[in-house]
Amino acid sequence: KILHRHKEGMAVTCMSSNSSARYVISGSLDCSIRFWDSKTVQHAKKLFVDNPVTYVLSTKKDVIWVSTTTHLLALSDKFFTIIASIEQPKINCIVSVEDRVWTSSDDGAIRIWALDFEAKTMEILFEIEGFGQIPKFLFFNPTKQSMYAGATDNSIIVINTRTNQVKQIVVEHTGPVTGMAKAESKAGIIFWSCSKDKTCCVWQEK
Repeated sequence: KILHRHKEGMAVTCMSSNSSARYVISGSLDCSIRFWDSKTVQHAKKLFVDNPVTYVLSTKKDVIWVSTTTHLLALSDKFFTIIASIEQPKINCIVSVEDRVWTSSDDGAIRIWALDFEAKTMEILFEIEGFGQIPKFLFFNPTKQSMYAGATDNSIIVINTRTNQVKQIVVEHTGPVTGMAKAESKAGIIFWSCSKDKTCCVWQEK
């Protein structure tokens, strides 16, 4: 089944299922966020924002995090309204770790955020900067309490999520990292990365 609700000619850039799995959420360059009923596969709700949407992530805290080309937003998963918004450089990835979210941005920084539901504000708890290039992808390994960031300078940055300090920077690819994924095995979590150098690397943190 093909669904048409986003504006023709404007790319759909991201998708996520909400915390209850009732809805699938899509974001587009047409500045809209759309909610699709996962059972009926029908369009259910929509929300328009001021700029093109680049990333959506639903968390278990009834919050949907959305990045546009200029802002980071937190939406209510229950009421489909904006809780808080803050101006930010273009965000490439959002990852949830416990009650915090991590973002990687085009200014080369990785930021850790907290949301105050009652005050309707969000704040940066920690900022990690000084990378050679832009971290594009984030992947969390709960077993090792590590965040892996794939960057455009060919590197994988390993960050301790307890201390928020860089543990290691690994360079095996000879081109920018273009994707990251994980797989479970008897030996633990296996992490995969791919690159513009036409290779895939398989990793396991010891």
